[in-house]
Amino acid sequence: MMLTKKMLFMLNDIKTYKSYDNINNDIDKNKLYNLPTGATIYKFYRKLVRLNIIKESYDYCIKKYLKINKPKIFITDTTLIPNKNGISDIGYNPQLNKHLSTKISLIVDIYGIPLDIKIVAGNVNDSKIICNQFTDFNYYTPNMQNILIGDKGYDSNKIRGQLCENKFGTLIVPKNKRNTR
Repeated sequence: MMLTKKMLFMLNDIKTYKSYDNINNDIDKNKLYNLPTGATIYKFYRKLVRLNIIKESYDYCIKKYLKINKPKIFITDTTLIPNKNGISDIGYNPQLNKHLSTKISLIVDIYGIPLDIKIVAGNVNDSKIICNQFTDFNYYTPNMQNILIGDKGYDSNKIRGQLCENKFGTLIVPKNKRNTR
């Protein structure tokens, strides 16, 4: 139980596991004998990830949250992250002068609670990401009153068609000067 509390403390307040060890050094030396090191907490965290406990806990919390709140407004966006030494989900992106990158795509509700997260290679278009994301996304009540808010990268007939096909609702984007009708 103590490892779980320390891991949650680190995830909330500390940027790296090594800085946790520095905080431990500031504590009275007599109390250090029973505190786990940053490496121990990291190994525990990796074990939780490997056993799929983190994902199952997240899914359980989201399902409990959605029983109380029935969101009708969703927001989506994609972030490009340079990934020089990555080994998975990387691709060359022209925005970063042909450097390797990764994209993280989120669908959140109106309160900013992440309902779906996808990590893809950096050279994948946003419209392709959201189409693939909606095949797995099941945290909404199918009705035509739902609203998806996105930027200009999501304004395509393919996405609008898929939203209608999934009985999702409408897509709202800022004013886009596209020539499609």
